[in-house]
Amino acid sequence: MKSLSESNKSDINEFNTNLTTEAAAIDAALAEVNEKVAALNEKIQQYNNTLKNVGDFRDGIAQKMQDYYDERNENWQESDAGSQYNDWMETWANADFEEIRTLVDLEVEDHEHAAFLLDLPDSPE
Repeated sequence: MKSLSESNKSDINEFNTNLTTEAAAIDAALAEVNEKVAALNEKIQQYNNTLKNVGDFRDGIAQKMQDYYDERNENWQESDAGSQYNDWMETWANADFEEIRTLVDLEVEDHEHAAFLLDLPDSPE
């Protein structure tokens, strides 16, 4: 074959049309997904704001527990009751309320194959 036939060129044009249309559909679907990701991130941020309030609450409770513990004498602190109280206090102080990470927008790999197809030569130079 010395060069592409008219039929080959017609096929290339049809492939180009299909790839271009389908790439646009991918882009549109991706935009919809990323809109949903943005809405989800807003919900996650609201959750994280409440979680921060929970952490502040935990810190306040743990501080009151620490104050109570510190007001007791050493004998009480070393007793079974003091040890149990200390364990309880540490459970509260170490309760982990780490924020949930937000999501990043999704991306699709390069889908510019239509342009690449059109750039292929019709014949040897």
